[in-house]
Amino acid sequence: MWGKSWPMNSDIDLLILTTQLLHEEDREHLINETYPLYLECGRQLSHQFRTVAEFENPTTERGATFKERIAEEGRRIFSRDSLLPKHNKQ
Repeated sequence: MWGKSWPMNSDIDLLILTTQLLHEEDREHLINETYPLYLECGRQLSHQFRTVAEFENPTTERGATFKERIAEEGRRIFSRDSLLPKHNKQ
């Protein structure tokens, strides 16, 4: 939960990495799955969708800066291995 001294206008940025581009309905489904988090914390959720390839190999300065900021400030919620189907784990 958020501390009482935290500013009310802060938000939560969610970076969602996928192996391939998502269809709009899949993006909507993932956004809807985060609704309980919004209700719990009362903070605006900002979703960023990227493929792993887009994130790992940015083609613009803005993309490179985004990747650097994630490396510095980001927090991994789930490990990569926990999200892979069991047949892909080694």
